Amino acid sequence: MIKVLKRGSVIFREWKIIKNLTIRNIKIKYKGTWLGFFWVILQPLCTILILYFVFSHVMRMDIEKFPLFLCAGVLPWTFFASSLVEATGSVITNSNLVLKVNFPLEILPLSYCLSNLFDFIFSLVILMPILYFFGIHIPVYYLVFLIPIIIFHLFFVAGLSFLFSVAHVFYKDVGHLLSVVLMFWFYLTPIFYSIDHLSDKIKLFYSFNPMMHFINAYREILFSVSLPGVMLYAKIMAIGVFFLFLGWIVFMAKEKSMVKEL
Repeated sequence: MIKVLKRGSVIFREWKIIKNLTIRNIKIKYKGTWLGFFWVILQPLCTILILYFVFSHVMRMDIEKFPLFLCAGVLPWTFFASSLVEATGSVITNSNLVLKVNFPLEILPLSYCLSNLFDFIFSLVILMPILYFFGIHIPVYYLVFLIPIIIFHLFFVAGLSFLFSVAHVFYKDVGHLLSVVLMFWFYLTPIFYSIDHLSDKIKLFYSFNPMMHFINAYREILFSVSLPGVMLYAKIMAIGVFFLFLGWIVFMAKEKSMVKEL
């Protein structure tokens, strides 16, 4: 833990590199596009529309204000999945930079997580007036309670990104495997259905899915207009901190080996 904290102070001093890489990632993602940043909301919106059509007209899902229910699940998932996919290949993608410049390598996956965090926050800002239009009036001070959820969500995403980016350097199949894992993970996460519709045995199984707890926390504020309980905050904090430290420790342990592999 002490080693991680020392490394964190080193990375903090390199905040300019993190900022520049994050801005670069954002510019590259939307360079040459007509709609620019609006793709941030258009991509998850397409997912929401498809899920809404299927589960409202084909397989009817009895959930009040179902489109908004979907928004509160799809947007956090999009942040998670996009960050993980982009960060997994970050070290290999930037191999020329790694071999020329001496800097903490975890800055690379972290920069992709932060660029997707920017997208996520932008999409939330766009979502707010939509919620208001549909009669979901969230008190302004409730939004303060979103901040720790987003921070611990970022911790979780960054920790997994460290683990997958390390694995991808040594095993190139990881990038392809991740797509399959995320596909299964998506359907095993209550994004387009409520966990209340599941049996107690299945609920116990779902409790081991970290993303379920984060999405439940977002939905409490953005959909139910209530504050998450202390236990839910404790769960997402434990998940975020645990995965961040685990991923970081593994990343630091394999850093020299990764450079040699490149």
